Amino acid sequence: MNAYLFLTQSNVRINDIPPRLMWNIDDNNWSSSASGYCGETSVLSAGLLYGQYIPMYMVRQVLADYFHKLWGDKATTPSPELEKMWLNYFGVEWKAKGSPGGDFPGDKDGFRNWFQKNGQYYCQLLPQIWNNTKGADNSCFVPTNEVLKHLHLAHEHFEGMDQDTVKNFIPWMKKHVVNGRPVVLGVQDFLAGSEDTDFDHIVIVIGWGSNNDFSDTKYFADDEIVFSDHGLMVCGQQPHGGSIPYYFRYIMETENDITKTGGWLPDGGCPDPDNPAWNFIMDLGKYRNLNEQDVPDSDGKYTCNAYQLAQSPSKRGSDGNAAFAITGLSDTLPQGVAVRIDTDRYYVVPCITTHQAKNGAQPLCAQTLNHKITISGLNTGTDYNVWIFTAKDTNELSHIPDSGFNAYGNKIGAICYKVSGQNSAQYNYALAADVALVVRCVEATDK
Repeated sequence: MNAYLFLTQSNVRINDIPPRLMWNIDDNNWSSSASGYCGETSVLSAGLLYGQYIPMYMVRQVLADYFHKLWGDKATTPSPELEKMWLNYFGVEWKAKGSPGGDFPGDKDGFRNWFQKNGQYYCQLLPQIWNNTKGADNSCFVPTNEVLKHLHLAHEHFEGMDQDTVKNFIPWMKKHVVNGRPVVLGVQDFLAGSEDTDFDHIVIVIGWGSNNDFSDTKYFADDEIVFSDHGLMVCGQQPHGGSIPYYFRYIMETENDITKTGGWLPDGGCPDPDNPAWNFIMDLGKYRNLNEQDVPDSDGKYTCNAYQLAQSPSKRGSDGNAAFAITGLSDTLPQGVAVRIDTDRYYVVPCITTHQAKNGAQPLCAQTLNHKITISGLNTGTDYNVWIFTAKDTNELSHIPDSGFNAYGNKIGAICYKVSGQNSAQYNYALAADVALVVRCVEATDK
């Protein structure tokens, strides 16, 4: 495990999810995270912990498929339901520039067919912010729920609770991480110089350190968080033969010159750059400078973190924090049996280009991933079947069931490994990097 993950607190939980490089479709222009695959990479990474590898492109295509299903009967005009959901989910009008309704070029095959082919470019997977206002429309959670359901991932959103960072959000996140469940989290990214007060990048939280017993999930100032940012902050370096540590560590509160409190909590300002969390991070130049109002300013005399939590609702108009925890698989499986996948590479090349993304063309992939499949928690007195399912697209992925794996596996002739008299097992399976791998271990007598 990377030495950067060794926290100093008396209680430490690291959910061993290796770093992974996301695609960014701005053709190597990493000064902006616009249209990056950060949410998709977070879900891919979490899925490995539960025995499945779903490529970034395929995760996003599941979301695009959902919006296409909302289109309705008219080939030239989307349904009011689609336009309303688009606004609720992305926060922009369907007809705005940069959305399908504003970009449609008048393709001869018709608007609906154009969107079916090109919609993936617009359909980033996002965590959502719960609106606690009485009678508020929180249907924006539905698209994300549909994607996670399609990917067989059980989940819990941060919802229905007051948007108070210290009293509610951090304890909710801490509870999941210390119990082994990764959290997909929206953060503010100061490399992009964004003025977004909620989040403009999505990371996966994999670790927590505390000098207090984990049974107490309250906020503590000296707690430390660990997350992977999928390579954004180190300028999206393409693979160069070595392991790139995309991990970030932040102690909740660290003394600084603005308010004498802080850590990575924005309401306390930003910590001193001597914070150990800065040990390997690149110089962010002007994007690290803040003025007295805690606002990015190239002439500001204060220094900020690479990342921060969203501003609280009381500050600069933020709506609050957005996150969901991946709590396991939604499938019917034997209790106690755990499957995880590790890959021999943390990236997929070639990276998708803007032209490809806008035209619904996944890059031709000549890369093979060697998947190491590890199964634990087996009962030595029980016979098991380990099923290897693959999917080249979302249509094939949708046919993988959430129960009845033996019947389905036999029907399609899937690969099956028999396991008897063992408490664990391990297999290696090589597969093209753009193909999904889903592994399920069930009792041999299960129908």
